[in-house]
Amino acid sequence: MNSFRVIATKFRILKGGKIGLSMSIALIGSMLTLSSMKANAVTDNYFSNNVDKSHTYTDGGITIVNYIGVGDSTEIRTTSDGLSDDVVFLPYGVASTYVAIDADGDGTINGVLGTNLSSYSHYGYITNAGDNYYRTLSTGVNSVAGDTYTINFNLGSGANNITKADGIDYLVDPNPIYQYITSTPISSSLYTANLIFNGSNTISGNTDIDNGNIQVNGGVTFEGSIEAGSINVGTSGIANLNTVSGTTNSDIVFSGDGTANLNNGLTGNVTTTASNQGTLNLVGSNNQTVSGDVGVGNALKDVNSGVTGTTSTFNGTVNSQNVTNTGTGATTFQDNVTATNVNVNAGTSTFQDNLTATTTTITTGTGNFNTVSGTTTSNLQFTDNGTANLNNGLTGNVTTTADNKGTLNLVGSNNQTVTGTVGGVGASLEKVSSGATGATSTFVNNVYANTVENTGTGATTF
Repeated sequence: MNSFRVIATKFRILKGGKIGLSMSIALIGSMLTLSSMKANAVTDNYFSNNVDKSHTYTDGGITIVNYIGVGDSTEIRTTSDGLSDDVVFLPYGVASTYVAIDADGDGTINGVLGTNLSSYSHYGYITNAGDNYYRTLSTGVNSVAGDTYTINFNLGSGANNITKADGIDYLVDPNPIYQYITSTPISSSLYTANLIFNGSNTISGNTDIDNGNIQVNGGVTFEGSIEAGSINVGTSGIANLNTVSGTTNSDIVFSGDGTANLNNGLTGNVTTTASNQGTLNLVGSNNQTVSGDVGVGNALKDVNSGVTGTTSTFNGTVNSQNVTNTGTGATTFQDNVTATNVNVNAGTSTFQDNLTATTTTITTGTGNFNTVSGTTTSNLQFTDNGTANLNNGLTGNVTTTADNKGTLNLVGSNNQTVTGTVGGVGASLEKVSSGATGATSTFVNNVYANTVENTGTGATTF
């Protein structure tokens, strides 16, 4: 086997921060040259070239280069960029710059690279060939701080991790020479990083853009953790969150009738810009918790939870046209629920506080109402032999779609009143139980059931 040695190696930075590698390899007795061999890129830096350095003025041997920060900017990520590359926001800006030169040292500016001279002041001078060359200075010319940077992911493009690094500002050297130096890092919390996804995008790692916005215009999968200020889901947007691991710390905003699929809960609120818009699904095999409020102001279209084998918990209020337990799993609502249709179906739905709905439907599942406080205002409908456990009465009717289906229990220590009719002629419930020990139960209207029983030592009035 022939031995070899590397006799020339050069690196250069390509677009997006990728590394280009050129080398020559000398074999014994022969020469093999590999030109412009592209190494596997692992990090793509964005907005590092966000400074215009093209403006210069020369007089008397002194040259001023005027750096201008571009400011708010958008860069594009395409399908040719590596799907396994890390994406890093690393913006450069300008905190201060030279803007003019006084070549005669008499206070009269000979060359100007900016406007609004009233905001400029003499900054220092340098002596060249016996003459004093003054410079003037402008500050706050598009520093990284306060700017907004957006990466637009084309259809089919992706990345591994997406992070937000500290930015860098150029500023003039405090010594009396004509050159720039870079600042200490500008905290990443002082600028905004946004992401726009246009569909069929996969982020295989973690996404952390602090308080920035993620715009979802198509189908996007985030396999890892997400840290953002908001996730905006448009009309055709489908956001699949934490499909492999991690958590999501962000608000979700439906700007159209899109869908957000949670796989490991949410720390944040869920809102919609118009009523009856947006679907929130708790999917997958994990137990999940939504910590914030859902549907503040405008109601969502659908909230689905209770996948078979899982427990879903909503810590805040829920306001949606439809609230559905999709499997045989359990869902607990710790705060008020407002809906048109509540579907307990075959699962177990527990409403710890107020429930206000038009109809609550139970098939073979169990609905537990007002287990902590509050009241229930809703019609209850049994479509199979499910169970409703009331802890603080009911304002509404109780019906069944087939005779001898459904069990209504008045449980707990509260005195309770059911205001509406229970069952009907030819559509009796299977069982109605009341009169828990220490409590008084009252049915204001007719009760139709195959079995009516007093379960404790309490009193029941029909």
